[in-house]
Amino acid sequence: AKTLLERLVAAHGGAPGSDGRRHRIQYTAQFLRFVVDQLAAEERWAPPSNLKPFIGIKPKGKTLTTFAKDDQIVRLLDGITNPKWRTAVGLVACFGLRGVELAHLSPNGGFLHCAYRKRTERNPEGTEERDIVGLDPKGLEGLSANLLAILEEHGNEALPDTCFLRDKDDELTRAGHALSQYLRRQRVWKELVAETAAMPAVGRTGNELVAYSLRHAYAARAHEDFGFSPRKTAGLMGHSLLTHSTTYGAQIDQEILDTARDQAAAVVAARLAEVG
Repeated sequence: AKTLLERLVAAHGGAPGSDGRRHRIQYTAQFLRFVVDQLAAEERWAPPSNLKPFIGIKPKGKTLTTFAKDDQIVRLLDGITNPKWRTAVGLVACFGLRGVELAHLSPNGGFLHCAYRKRTERNPEGTEERDIVGLDPKGLEGLSANLLAILEEHGNEALPDTCFLRDKDDELTRAGHALSQYLRRQRVWKELVAETAAMPAVGRTGNELVAYSLRHAYAARAHEDFGFSPRKTAGLMGHSLLTHSTTYGAQIDQEILDTARDQAAAVVAARLAEVG
């Protein structure tokens, strides 16, 4: 079993600690455990109890954040023929969702309610449930309201069944993997990934399009098109202002500068008007 896992890493690689590499190792280990426990395979096929050496550890530090552009989202949705997956991808793009959150959604009076609570070492109790405002990509005006209406009418039936698979602890955490896997199989997504990779990275935006790029697009849209403050956007996206600033710092810095400049100019203009 140990040799098999080593060859799996050598043949199919994946960055240390990445989701793809972790899933390959875990699924293979589950299969090996099944054939030993249920099919009476020799014990040498039993996987090691510690899989971390095969999965690896993600390097410290933030990776560059790549935003999906609105015209890319339009192309992507146009190329999706499965109505349930079109709804799922549309929700992620319009409401800035984490993929895993697709399994925890419900409409709430014009907002999208997300019951997912992200747990971390610093916050083991998890983030608070939240209501989210839809921000339509340019060229898809009205899409957020339409998606809410679909959820109102069909509930979870509006989304792919694979979004509701549970892990070994009976937690609904598989939707993010299902989303990434689905996108990787789509022709239009492959085209967008290749086109983005061929473009030079600008500042901290990066040029590697991933499923999370749809969520990042919400942040860019909130700041650049709708004029939302970093604090407001962080609340809608379900993370702290510190996390938001770390991930989208370059955009926030520019927004703060622009806002400060405009406010300073307004105060000066008001004072001059009083004197005059």
